[in-house]
Amino acid sequence: MKTLVGVDVGGTACKTVRITPEGELLQEKVFPTRGEEGRAAFVERLASEIEPWMIGEDGAEALGVAVAGLVDETGTVVEAPNLLDFEGWKVAEELSPRLGGVLVEVANDVNAMAWGERILGAARGASNVLLLALGTGVGGAIIIDGKLYRGTHGVAGELGHVTLQVDGPPCSCGQSGHVEAYLGQKGIAVLAGGRLDAATEEEKEKLLEACREEGELNTRAVARAAEAGDPLSLSILQDVGRLLGLVCANYVNIFNPEVIVIGGGVALSGDLLLAPARRSMKERAMRATQRGVRLVRAELGLSAAAIGAALLAQGALSESGEMES
Repeated sequence: MKTLVGVDVGGTACKTVRITPEGELLQEKVFPTRGEEGRAAFVERLASEIEPWMIGEDGAEALGVAVAGLVDETGTVVEAPNLLDFEGWKVAEELSPRLGGVLVEVANDVNAMAWGERILGAARGASNVLLLALGTGVGGAIIIDGKLYRGTHGVAGELGHVTLQVDGPPCSCGQSGHVEAYLGQKGIAVLAGGRLDAATEEEKEKLLEACREEGELNTRAVARAAEAGDPLSLSILQDVGRLLGLVCANYVNIFNPEVIVIGGGVALSGDLLLAPARRSMKERAMRATQRGVRLVRAELGLSAAAIGAALLAQGALSESGEMES
């Protein structure tokens, strides 16, 4: 049985998976990216880690690589704020020869995550899908008629960099008032901090306790306290959810999707976040565009981008006519 390998190259860690053509997870590894050591050193370490998966009767037929950055139509990493030394990385050109000439497919990490969710996860079988990854930033991906929409130069889908307010809070990209500035971890922490400052000592007791357990005020602390029934934290998540629903309503009016998948660390709050988001989306989207649309939490977890990358490589292999039965 031939297999597939997927890699998710993040700013801190690199996750690798080996799966069957049907998507069954066989093996996975995680190792530090250590981008500060340079791209050449990373490529050599990555090749050494996955090379045993590429040989033998069940060796991988294709390799998918997801990168936390913008990947253009040539498969080159053109922007990577958390992996600056990787900008200009021609992924397939550098990896394939090191691995015996295996086919290498490269994608932005959120595009890969969306593809994984469409094939095996929360958007299974849907043809028109949007994915928002709410984490340190806000990533986005668009699937139209069963295909990833990559745009003219391969870098479409930056749904987190839509402007909500011209003079709003600063975004990590250097602009201001973007979706990411409100729904990324920093934006949610700023909102929570303001609510804490306005609360009485009794009202903020549970959230402060969660902050001490987390070591800081972050989205995990808010979610932890909300899950324990803390009224202040629940109200913060409701506010975040309402804003998320407003954002999704805009995307629904533009794209008319079947499903919007919410991934990333913020989505771990589940229906505490998504229930108010669904209500807000329904209130603000046009009746015709929202008909039948579902707003759901991602299912594939931390391995989503690596699994999705492997599945994208499988698709590329099929298109090339090299896939073995």
